[in-house]
Amino acid sequence: MMLTSSALFQLWKRQVFLRNRHDELSSLLGCSWVHTGVYMIGCADRVVYIGQSNQLSQRSIDSLGRVYRRIPDTALPWSIAFAPFAYEDMDEHESAAIRAYAPEFNTSIPSMNKSLGRMPVIAGTAQIFADQASRRRRAQRRSAPTQRPERITTYVEHKGVKIHIDEKRSNEVGERHLFFEWMAKSYGKVIASGTEPDKATAANRVIDAAEEHLALPYRFKINLCDDGSVVTREGEYLGTWKTDENGYPSFTPDGESEVLFFEMWIGMLCQKIADWHEAQDQVQTS
Repeated sequence: MMLTSSALFQLWKRQVFLRNRHDELSSLLGCSWVHTGVYMIGCADRVVYIGQSNQLSQRSIDSLGRVYRRIPDTALPWSIAFAPFAYEDMDEHESAAIRAYAPEFNTSIPSMNKSLGRMPVIAGTAQIFADQASRRRRAQRRSAPTQRPERITTYVEHKGVKIHIDEKRSNEVGERHLFFEWMAKSYGKVIASGTEPDKATAANRVIDAAEEHLALPYRFKINLCDDGSVVTREGEYLGTWKTDENGYPSFTPDGESEVLFFEMWIGMLCQKIADWHEAQDQVQTS
């Protein structure tokens, strides 16, 4: 079954590569014959993983997500190859390919008897990341002794939380530094940040921070709770909210019986409540 564009988008986003996929990969995954068979993932000049699946598109991207973070040099080019086969032939072809290439991230090498079958016939190949050529050029420039420090910033959205991973490289006399600064922001506010020596750890830390933030009971400046209460991010109770028969929301302050704000959209109502609450605080402190 071919992946739809939306399914491919979600599949790619779930791996948090923080890089766009190459057009060649999108075209290859859209081929009607990409269904059952063997896939080979390459990095630089070697095959690093070989697998098989009856869901070739999904499984190959999932495998790529696992092995990608185990190679710290992000300037290396990545590629993928598909060899379609009937389900009953996949074991033979996969075993023969693993025996021949000895991929770095396959956990075991098949026995001689199992792997002396036919080698898979590759039907399509593709570059994986859209920025491979530019990253390689930058890496070559960085190898020059006069190269100034370079800063590469990438961004991604995770359930509404903006994730920043900033790759920093610098060349010093006799020594080279590489590290990754990460930061998670929600509605323009930094909720967590840190520094890690490799991208995989940085990605895991920033995703964990985003998930922890998303699990908080009051994540927003103004929170309209399921029980009808209106609460600030700090946990201050402001009043109640409800919707009328047309689904339009309104707000009644704590201790009042009359509706103070009525809007067509929840976002507009929350903004009015926030402005009102800020004005109330200013009056109390003046």
